[in-house]
Amino acid sequence: MRTLARFAIRPADNQYSKGDLILGAMFEEYSTNLLKPNHVYEIREIGGVLTLADMGESAMGMYPAEARVDSPLRGQVSRVGWFNEIGHLLSVGDGQHLVTREEMGR
Repeated sequence: MRTLARFAIRPADNQYSKGDLILGAMFEEYSTNLLKPNHVYEIREIGGVLTLADMGESAMGMYPAEARVDSPLRGQVSRVGWFNEIGHLLSVGDGQHLVTREEMGR
């Protein structure tokens, strides 16, 4: 068994009765293509077992959609990209980093 990453759930209330944010990190020494950068993953419960599903490439890019760069790193999300500080990404991006490119195109 190799541990590829770890995450914690931020409590959303003082009673720790629910969570609202997953915050984690990948372990560089085990960095493989099993967990792909700029991909959206979904945790699913199937018969009491948690599974991880790759939903596809994130609509977020290194640069926002309106950036004046001719680069495949430009995303489909306005006003925010992976280059931003995480607080800015979460507030301005409004969760759009969790949307795949395919979903954004719908």
